[in-house]
Amino acid sequence: MTEELLKAYRQALYTVEIPSGVMTLRVGERNEALIELLSQENLTDWAYITAENPQSKILSQEENAERNAKLESMLKSKNYCFFNGEGRSVDGSWPVEKSFLVLGILEKEALDLGQKFQQSAILLGGLTGVPILRFI
Repeated sequence: MTEELLKAYRQALYTVEIPSGVMTLRVGERNEALIELLSQENLTDWAYITAENPQSKILSQEENAERNAKLESMLKSKNYCFFNGEGRSVDGSWPVEKSFLVLGILEKEALDLGQKFQQSAILLGGLTGVPILRFI
């Protein structure tokens, strides 16, 4: 992975549509709305994941939609609480990626899902509300 791509992952804006509005997660920055959401749902662990653009290679919108539909189906089958989101590069150099904030998912399972969908990285966290970037 190039230094430029690493920087893009770290600086990206990870938005989520939650009942109270849209919240934006940033790597390493505490997010009070996320802490409140976890508290409301009585959950601790979470992950932010997409199935789009595997191994940081851009696919067509159709391919990405199909991949994310499979991920969403898996999340539903496991009864996870999840919310729709979008990952965005700060400079617009990378296409917007449809994503999911998944509450109640343990780190190992989140990493396994990331690996299954050939992702280079996902966000993980807990009750601190601080997103941690984990490379797979």
